Amino acid sequence: MKPRLTTVGQWISWYRHNPSLEASREAAATIGGIAARRIDLAVSKRATNDDPQCPAATCVNIWGFPQWDHYNGIAGDDVYRQYLADVTYSGTRHVFSVTVEARDQAHLASRARAVEQLVRTLTVPAHSG
Repeated sequence: MKPRLTTVGQWISWYRHNPSLEASREAAATIGGIAARRIDLAVSKRATNDDPQCPAATCVNIWGFPQWDHYNGIAGDDVYRQYLADVTYSGTRHVFSVTVEARDQAHLASRARAVEQLVRTLTVPAHSG
């Protein structure tokens, strides 16, 4: 069971210590004008399938909420680039994320420049913190 993760640092640590995931080095980024960190995630060769309905040989479930009837995760050779920011809105701290899904590392690399430009232009009703 995944612990309750409430900061960007906790999420990145969990990704790095999860044997089912391969996590890149983190990098500085922005979401709109908000300071963020960027990390790429992929299914590890040691991963076991988390999802009996997985469309690939191996799926690693990552994100879920009690109100959802499913998890979101990474399947097969997919690579996710995730931008994470500690933000405050409505007087409460949150982790804000933007996730870009690619078919594999080459596909992500071919789209990286456009993704970076888009993520920098987002308008977020929150501020760093």
